[in-house]
Amino acid sequence: MTTRTPLLAYADTDLGGELLQMKSVLGRVFRRGKNRLQTLEKETTASATKKQKDPPEELWRVMFHNSEYMPERVSGVLTKVFPISRRAAFDICVRARSTGTVAVVITNKKQAEKYCGALLRRGLTATIEPHDVM
Repeated sequence: MTTRTPLLAYADTDLGGELLQMKSVLGRVFRRGKNRLQTLEKETTASATKKQKDPPEELWRVMFHNSEYMPERVSGVLTKVFPISRRAAFDICVRARSTGTVAVVITNKKQAEKYCGALLRRGLTATIEPHDVM
């Protein structure tokens, strides 16, 4: 019967080159706790703190404009482009008919441009505009 050793290393064991390799590859070091066990902890870096300080990304609205096509065709295109149900797409069509434009989705600028381009390629009219959160 063999016994397995725990993954924690005792303070008086010599890890030699393994510790240096783990530190260079993983960016982590062993720390000694009160019970003389060493545990593996991740070191904080400047890039990790830099990511936290970035301002939030600006949001954009994809605006769908009234279309003279049949609502069934338009709702089919909307369900292919956006992750929405056929019923929700039909409601968007009806609302666009009554108001002229309707906001379909609010997302970041890159994704909004993709959505707008997909609608334009399929023959529908769409624009993007900044979403002002008050």
